[in-house]
Amino acid sequence: MNLFRNASAGGPPALRLLSRPGCHLCDEMHAVVSPLVASLGGTLETVDVDSDPALRARWGNEIPVLLDAEGRVLAKVRDSAAQIARRLGTGEHGAELRPLDLRKEPHHLRNGERR
Repeated sequence: MNLFRNASAGGPPALRLLSRPGCHLCDEMHAVVSPLVASLGGTLETVDVDSDPALRARWGNEIPVLLDAEGRVLAKVRDSAAQIARRLGTGEHGAELRPLDLRKEPHHLRNGERR
């Protein structure tokens, strides 16, 4: 299963939100991310993490996870709207995606733990 299409340089983002039915945190992230992506002219595809065994094995305990077209993590768990907007480049610095640097994030994000 190829989840990601190639993004053209500087083009609108093509993002994937890994989710599952009944996940309230996933619903919250979708409500935050959807208008941000729309404002950039991009696309947001919600993918059920349980639809593919490889996705479930890798991401099943870490949802919601927002991925860019190259599969880089842009947001996880309970990132604020401001953090997500900054990573999507909808703030003052332009429209450049900024992947999450898990080395600099709190411990609970690095290990996929919940708060």
